[in-house]
Amino acid sequence: TERKITVTCSVSYFDNVKQKEIFSKKFSQFQVYLLSDVETNREVAVINAIEQVSEDILLAVVSGW
Repeated sequence: TERKITVTCSVSYFDNVKQKEIFSKKFSQFQVYLLSDVETNREVAVINAIEQVSEDILLAVVSGW
């Protein structure tokens, strides 16, 4: 009755001025969606997972400031 979708991104944060890699990490988030109205629910789940991954990346970037 449910499915799980996972969004995974590999991110490299590089300082071009100092020619130095700040970090290189993988970020992953998942969402569970119902199989009723599968197309709509899957799209919403993907959007939510992407938003969560984006927030995780942003926090990783600004946490070292």
